[in-house]
Amino acid sequence: MIITVEKNQNKKIKSIFIKTAILFFSVILFFIIAEIGCRLFYNESQNYDQRNWQAILSRLEKNKGKGGDPYSDKFFTSGENGLRYGYADKKILTETYAKFDLNKIIKNKEPGKYRIAILGDSYSCYGGLSSEDDSFTRQLAKTLNANSFLRENKIKEFEILPFCDGGLNSYQESILLKEAVLEYQPDMLVLQFTDNDSGPARSDFLDTGFLYIASATDVVFAAQRPLPALPLLGKKINIFLFNHSAFARFISYKFYLVRTSSLAAAVRGGKTGEQVSLDAIREMSQITKNKRIPFLLFVFTPPSDKVNHCFDLTDQKRPNQWHIKVRSLSRNLGIDYMNMCDYTKDINSLKSPLEPDCYGCHYSAQGHKIITDVLTEKILSLVKAAE
Repeated sequence: MIITVEKNQNKKIKSIFIKTAILFFSVILFFIIAEIGCRLFYNESQNYDQRNWQAILSRLEKNKGKGGDPYSDKFFTSGENGLRYGYADKKILTETYAKFDLNKIIKNKEPGKYRIAILGDSYSCYGGLSSEDDSFTRQLAKTLNANSFLRENKIKEFEILPFCDGGLNSYQESILLKEAVLEYQPDMLVLQFTDNDSGPARSDFLDTGFLYIASATDVVFAAQRPLPALPLLGKKINIFLFNHSAFARFISYKFYLVRTSSLAAAVRGGKTGEQVSLDAIREMSQITKNKRIPFLLFVFTPPSDKVNHCFDLTDQKRPNQWHIKVRSLSRNLGIDYMNMCDYTKDINSLKSPLEPDCYGCHYSAQGHKIITDVLTEKILSLVKAAE
């Protein structure tokens, strides 16, 4: 009787072992077949626009045989706000957005220094210029510090702190303000605003720029491309899988990539891009009021060789309706409002010569000179009024 029971138990154990082994090898076989299938038949380029896919292929060729991409170990892009964060401290990677000398301008402000933080996008990051010295951020420091106002007041020096990156929108700029800009103790905030600040968050991984990526998870950089991380797995495991498995990348695209279209509308919490942008301005206004920091919003209306953006795009006889909304909100919140349309008769005459054919272009050096002049005057008036 005892022998019979033992034989039955052995049979059950053997049966469980066999079934487990079959299941294990079935899973392995499934992954092998899936991997081979993805490598042979899945076209990853459909997840990117053509220009960015060519940039990915170029990166792959350039880094062939050199090991992993150096980006992989440094940062990831938040799935929540599209900004770069360091792996080590999980804080915003300030050096990505701070376009000033971080060794010279440190967080602890010296007495007598007056700091003006500029939050913006490519217009503040030298877009359309052949020389960074022509940018309004560089010129502004020179004109303010050459003004007689310095000799007549306690301010020893104006410091200009541009925080910017191509394609940043208002929501991202509000995050930057809270998590990076305020650490530098600014005395004034200038928000460089433009018409597409209500657009979606842009992935900053690709050199060519025009990839908008919205992800249900954080975005890591692996296999020379941005990829939504697989949840419950650590970043390093994700990077390893993505570098070696086409099937892992397939799962990432299919389940966690929300959008990769440059024309996709920015929607957060059921709100339109415009609503999100206006909410971000409200939040920045409240923050600066609480900190008693003067807040100036300057609309950089894009020049173009196709339309006049000072006017409504559907009716070129009406003023730009988006500008009207931003101006109205600024007045209601007590924000000082400026718009390049008010300082030139022909906004399109200020188009950068480096961009011969574009719908929304950057400014030429002449445009940056106008910005510098009017902004210098406005800043000094605000500083004097605060005395």
